[in-house]
Amino acid sequence: MECEQVRVELAAHALGGLEPAEAQAVEDHLAGCPVCAAESAGHARVAGLMGTVQGWEVAPDAPVRGPGPERSLDALRARRSTERDERG
Repeated sequence: MECEQVRVELAAHALGGLEPAEAQAVEDHLAGCPVCAAESAGHARVAGLMGTVQGWEVAPDAPVRGPGPERSLDALRARRSTERDERG
């Protein structure tokens, strides 16, 4: 995998949203690329923090900006499925 492709996958990887083979390809790249590994560590920290937010800490009228992690993962999976279909 090239750095550019890995960087697209890092958020999904941090959230556990990659298929096992995809996750392994990302991890293999991270093992040899300190730049991508550092970026991955940042994603992992954010993903870890997401789990610490309690429901009562979010104001009920807080504006929602952008898709949540589930919608982001769904979009990534849909894009991958389309790419696989196009390749045959």
